[in-house]
Amino acid sequence: MTRNLPVLTFHKPHETHDTARVTVSIGGANIGRIYPFDDGRAAWFLDLIHEQGTAKSVRAAEATVADALGRWMELAGLVQS
Repeated sequence: MTRNLPVLTFHKPHETHDTARVTVSIGGANIGRIYPFDDGRAAWFLDLIHEQGTAKSVRAAEATVADALGRWMELAGLVQS
C-alpha cells in the first residue's frame, strides 16, 4: 500500500514587513501559525497537535514546527523513520 505524504506549507504574506503572520498548512488546511517578534524571534503554534513555543527566528520556527509535526506523525503511525 502506497501512502502519499502530506506537504507542509508555510504561507508568507505578500507584504514585506517582518511582523506579518506566517500560516502553516497541510493540503490547504491551516494547522498552525508563526508570529515574528520585533527582535527577530518568533512564536509558533501548531494547533493540530496542541504544541507551541518560541524560536530564535521565523526560519527556526518553521524547522521546529516541521520537526514537531514529523514526530507526531511517526507516533501516530502515519509514517516510519
